[in-house]
Amino acid sequence: MEEKNTPKNRVVVNILGTNYTIITDNDEDSLKKVAGFVDELIKEVKKNNPYMNPYTAAVLSSLNLCEELFSLKDEVEDLRKDKEEYEILTDYKEKLMSALEEAEANEAKRLSMQYKYEKLEIENEELKDLLEEYKEKFTP
Repeated sequence: MEEKNTPKNRVVVNILGTNYTIITDNDEDSLKKVAGFVDELIKEVKKNNPYMNPYTAAVLSSLNLCEELFSLKDEVEDLRKDKEEYEILTDYKEKLMSALEEAEANEAKRLSMQYKYEKLEIENEELKDLLEEYKEKFTP
């Protein structure tokens, strides 16, 4: 009976002329791509100092790679924070747009009521004038 976590692939990769057998769950092509990348990193370090032993070159390559990894992690964290800020700002924008729509609707209602009020004031003045006219006519 095979366990669920048992690696599936045995892949041979070559780094600086040495073959390494890697047991992995990943596919062969992706592992060989990674090994090729590591090989190129070490060769690049050795290119600057051809007499450097492979172990030292591997350590320096690891340091360079980790430095890049940490830098990328910082960038990812910055992007995550930017995304959170963007989501907060988007939420504020939606709330402001809703408030603006409500304010515009309220302004339309206010203008309508103001128009009705002014119309009632005119009607009230006309009724006052009419009342005065009737008082003059019917008062002895």
